Amino acid sequence: MFSSALEICLKIAAGSAAFALYRTWARRAQHSHAGMMLTFPALNGLGLAFTGEAGTSVKAAAMMPMIAVNGGLCFAGVALAPMLGRLSRRAAFALCTAALLIWLCAAFVVPPLAPVWHVPLLLAFILGGWGWSRRTWPIPHASVPKVRDPWWKDRWLWAFGGILGCLLIAAEFRGSHYEEIGKASALPLLPLFGLASQMTKGPDALEKFQGTVLLGPAIAMTFVMVMTVLIQHDVLSRMLSLPHSAVSMLYVTVGWFACIKAIDSIARRAERP
Repeated sequence: MFSSALEICLKIAAGSAAFALYRTWARRAQHSHAGMMLTFPALNGLGLAFTGEAGTSVKAAAMMPMIAVNGGLCFAGVALAPMLGRLSRRAAFALCTAALLIWLCAAFVVPPLAPVWHVPLLLAFILGGWGWSRRTWPIPHASVPKVRDPWWKDRWLWAFGGILGCLLIAAEFRGSHYEEIGKASALPLLPLFGLASQMTKGPDALEKFQGTVLLGPAIAMTFVMVMTVLIQHDVLSRMLSLPHSAVSMLYVTVGWFACIKAIDSIARRAERP
């Protein structure tokens, strides 16, 4: 019981930290960073690390197409922002709830993607995302506004952590098969909260996300593919006589930092004249 509670707390902390980083970049008008951060693989990594070694490939096969769906929803939200204008908080939540319903329908319909198609899907997002993104580069580097409120006063962050915690507790009692775990780990909680929090400020910021928003899914897919191989062929836990879950979390943590570094490098390239 204690280990399950600790695991849920760690998941909430990791997911909330990813959303907090997105909020920091978004509030500082670092649009190139924030656009890719929408599909940061926070829940994907937790799904791979905390649900055991068995069925890793099944979970990854279920995650990959849903990451593509997340990328499509983010792109749609960013592209529609100029038409929608500035929304109230209720209207933003209503729109994101509709997007979540679309995602749930897709989760029921879209089958897991066989490993042989993972690389072609990744290449499609890299080439398509790069081709689209280059049309809007260089992205003007906005002056960094002062963020007066500290992170612990961010209502969006507390709402994100609360809903994530409720979902994790519900999943703990329900139990799931590997395919369900994989799809649930791609739940677009960060993208939808990220979009909703920006829609209340007007379309200008979201419109500038177009320059990198399609590259985020490519980073997430690369992360899932690499983590799947590392967790399946884990030699570090046997060499160091450590629990497999601890080593898996180590892999995922290093992978997260690599994703953040990739996001920062691409964003700097996008802003370079």
